[in-house]
Amino acid sequence: MYLTRFNSFIDFIIKKGDKRDGKVKLVTYFSLLILFIHTINSLILIRPGGTDVCVECMGIVYFLVFLPIVSYWFNYDKLSKILFCLGLPIATCLFSSSSENGFGAELVYFPFLFLTFFLIENFRDRALIALVYLGCYFFIHNKIDLFGLNSSSLSAEHANFIKNLTYLGSFTIVFVCCQYFFSAIKSFRSSTNKLLNNLRDQNEKLEGANVELERFNYIASHDLKSPLRNISSFINLMERDLKKENYNNLTEYLGFIKSGSNNMYQLIEDILKYSKIKDVSQREKVKLSLNNLCEQLNQIYNGQIKYENLPSIYESPHYIKTIFQNLIENGLKYNKSEHPQVKISYKQHQNHFLLTFVDNGIGMDPAYFDQIFEMFKRLHSKSEYEGTGIGLAIVKRISEQMKAEISLKSEVGIGTEFTIKLPNSCLCLDE
Repeated sequence: MYLTRFNSFIDFIIKKGDKRDGKVKLVTYFSLLILFIHTINSLILIRPGGTDVCVECMGIVYFLVFLPIVSYWFNYDKLSKILFCLGLPIATCLFSSSSENGFGAELVYFPFLFLTFFLIENFRDRALIALVYLGCYFFIHNKIDLFGLNSSSLSAEHANFIKNLTYLGSFTIVFVCCQYFFSAIKSFRSSTNKLLNNLRDQNEKLEGANVELERFNYIASHDLKSPLRNISSFINLMERDLKKENYNNLTEYLGFIKSGSNNMYQLIEDILKYSKIKDVSQREKVKLSLNNLCEQLNQIYNGQIKYENLPSIYESPHYIKTIFQNLIENGLKYNKSEHPQVKISYKQHQNHFLLTFVDNGIGMDPAYFDQIFEMFKRLHSKSEYEGTGIGLAIVKRISEQMKAEISLKSEVGIGTEFTIKLPNSCLCLDE
């Protein structure tokens, strides 16, 4: 029962379940352990017949060791680690200065120096704590008979000089070794994390490639087979009529075969376009005026694009033009308005800017928002609207490769709004 209560108390102190730095929790555990040991030591010292001891120094030790726990409780993690690195060494200094025998007190600073490098990552903080350790040593150095020099034939002045020089040299060597050791560990951890991140990226690319492969398998087994099946059917009909010397329907059959061949050719062309968009991270970026781009596209689409005050950006002209063309064509194709048009606007925010494409087309049901970005996914038959359904899939793929985000809003019978979100780093700020 008592053990259970003790464990509950410890869990309460260290906030069990709190997802924080594991090092600061280790500091709290060690502080509790030191408090426990110091309490037992104090009870032994102050018992009747025990050694004379400075009660004030004992109280200061309690205060110094308890400070890291309080700092941890109030979420000052860095302060908690610093106070832990300073608490016991300073307490040792106070005890040694108040007692007659300080032998061995200097040794506590070496393990605590190693512990400081383990807990503290900032070099400046490490150096300042190390200077405090040296200050503590020199404060009590007169009571330390390092290597028995005080009892040797050397004069007190020479003994102190050799003693201090030896300790300072040893301390410096340990400091440099710790710095090198923990820097090597940090470098190794950094390179390992970099390798793991690269491996994770490669795995994601491999998973993406597998998804694309499955998608192409589906295309090969369905979309490409459909025109081939039609061509084969009409060739069989032609063969049947030729055997019967019936030439009345040959022209019609040839028209269907030609249409199927054109459809298959267009499918293959679109697959090639899509497959070429593999990795655009190495794309060449140049200054591109979006106003000039829209002016060029307006010559193709007969002035059906409305725009004003668009920015200039640093991006690949080829990929940006591909995105603009596909979104504009989508808005103009799926459109029953007497005057089809696409309005392109620009809005800047603190960390990003938005390019919005709004059309006055037929719109779509929100249930199909995810489907329209899939390859060859069509919401209408080819008799209603021409095309293979690859355009928005290409836009989505390029946007993902460029680390851009694309979203849409739409309402049936009113129109569709596509929005592309790009970082402000793409903007030309010299305008």
